Amino acid sequence: MGWLNKFNGQNASLEKYFTKLDKLYDEVIQQHLDPERPKLEHEDLVDLLFQIQKNSCQGMITLTNEQIKGVLTDVFIAGTNTSSATLVWIMTELVRNPRVTRRAQNEIREVAKGKRGGRK
Repeated sequence: MGWLNKFNGQNASLEKYFTKLDKLYDEVIQQHLDPERPKLEHEDLVDLLFQIQKNSCQGMITLTNEQIKGVLTDVFIAGTNTSSATLVWIMTELVRNPRVTRRAQNEIREVAKGKRGGRK
């Protein structure tokens, strides 16, 4: 049914999303390549990937900027997928265990006691 996505706008939506994401990665890469970038106390993942790119072992490991973007995408998607999958399993277990659900509700009510919610 993938052909349907051409007609319902899903492909265009995904293309727009990934174009924005690609521009974000380009900005991050440019920031990391800036020679005037302040030295940070701790390096991040992009710094590590650039070290691998610069210090390739005689051509055995070579990383292009596109591959660095791919790694960053994997990290973002894995983090999002993991969080959503965890929430689905939590809700499933709460539905299956009414006693645990009541305990969780009571704990939340106790912690939130006297605090106003964001709703008006």
